[in-house]
Amino acid sequence: MKSQKLNQMRTMLASLGIPVREVYVDQDFEQTPTDKPGLKRMIARLLNKEFDVFVIDSIYDLDDNFLECIKTLQHLVEHDIRVICLDNHIDSAFDASLC
Repeated sequence: MKSQKLNQMRTMLASLGIPVREVYVDQDFEQTPTDKPGLKRMIARLLNKEFDVFVIDSIYDLDDNFLECIKTLQHLVEHDIRVICLDNHIDSAFDASLC
């Protein structure tokens, strides 16, 4: 993620009162979900309640298949994880259709 975009994300989150504790950057060359061990570790940490907000740049950061992205998104929301997706303007705290 480019530093300008990361700074914009930090500014936006600060305006919402959400502190940034850790940033995970997916590498563009990762082709399948099995190639995303960092993402899997991050989701495991979310489910272990180490974090309660997960911010992603694009819904496709969750998976390359749209239906799998939605399943992962719903799975996180079901576990009371607030998911904010910047490019799709999704915030599970305000979008009841994700619950």
